[in-house]
Amino acid sequence: MENDSVKFKNLFISDHRGSTLLMAVLILSGILIVSLGTANLVFSGVRLSRLQENSTRAYFSAEAGIERFIWAYGKNGFDISACSSSQPYVDFTSNKCEAIKPVYTLSNGASYYIIFSNASPLSFSAIGTFLNNNRSIEISY
Repeated sequence: MENDSVKFKNLFISDHRGSTLLMAVLILSGILIVSLGTANLVFSGVRLSRLQENSTRAYFSAEAGIERFIWAYGKNGFDISACSSSQPYVDFTSNKCEAIKPVYTLSNGASYYIIFSNASPLSFSAIGTFLNNNRSIEISY
């Protein structure tokens, strides 16, 4: 009987040989999962930051378009009487509205165009674009 209890104790002692390796693999797997999750969060943040930057560039190109329109109307004698639904696009080269959309490109690669929106109240919208991001600004008076 005493021999059986020694064999039983030896059975448990001898079966612990691979437990250290198993624990190391489990711990390393946990570290890998946490690291991959953290890397995914970081890359998502970088992607969202890039999208926000592109959106901001598109917004400021629309803002530049509105500022140019205000200058052209106030200082350069832009003729708004030709603006209608059939000729909605502002063209700074002819200084009036045209049927063909002129697109103006800025030095940073962003672009904008200005469109007549409404006659009452008189409204114009500038649509800025940068890398497939579009933002618009509307003025009315």
